[in-house]
Amino acid sequence: MNSDELAQLVSDLRDERESLLASLESFDYASWDLVTPAEPWTIRHQLTHLCVFDDAAHRALVDPGGFAASVSDAGDLPAHIDRTIHLGDGRSGSELVEWWRATQEQFAAAALASDPNERVAWFGASPTVGSLVSVRLMEVWAHGQDVVDALDVTRVATSRLRHVARLGVVTFANGFEQRGAPTPTVPVRVTLTSPDRGDHWSWGDVNCANSIEGPAEEFCLVTTRRRHVADTSLVVRGNIARQWMEVAQIYGGPAGDGRRPGQFPRLS
Repeated sequence: MNSDELAQLVSDLRDERESLLASLESFDYASWDLVTPAEPWTIRHQLTHLCVFDDAAHRALVDPGGFAASVSDAGDLPAHIDRTIHLGDGRSGSELVEWWRATQEQFAAAALASDPNERVAWFGASPTVGSLVSVRLMEVWAHGQDVVDALDVTRVATSRLRHVARLGVVTFANGFEQRGAPTPTVPVRVTLTSPDRGDHWSWGDVNCANSIEGPAEEFCLVTTRRRHVADTSLVVRGNIARQWMEVAQIYGGPAGDGRRPGQFPRLS
């Protein structure tokens, strides 16, 4: 990744944030205490989580030693996440928005001042700076899905999803590993339709016996565990591809329950 590509990625991250905040504009702040499908997390908890980890990403870039110490002090990551979602409980909605914008802008500035291909310590991994920005964008989009689901509103999918889709592909092994299952060695071809341009994004050999085809948004929903594959129109061919779509998981840590078949209306 070069500096221009990193700048575009950071711009996409900011746009994803503003898109989510726009979805909240017509709702009063009392709505922020609605429980999302990621029970018992509320909308407030979702936004707080994004604030906390954008702040952590900023520290990982500007103070690696301090970040490493904080990770050591945090102990078990799932327990740390559950504790930190309450850090926004005493803030008004406007304060929470300002907090998020401030933490993400600090991270964005630090990312733009860094070599996009430099490795940085993160929770259990060492992504490049560019990959870390992609991960933050994925988190905004995925947790944003929980928010819009709680509000029962829709949002327009954009080509920013290519960043999320790429992570979905390259984390193929993660869903199997999180369940203690061996990672299949059989390749899977992924061909997705861009949501706003109609072009196709592809990964893998065209001759693969196992393949996944369909809307990019639906693939991203499955790989972030925001929809069950049974509720999508994805065309999944081959046993390995089917196994993957059952366990697919971009993010690290325990899989959680994900979403049940039939929990949401089938996507077209």
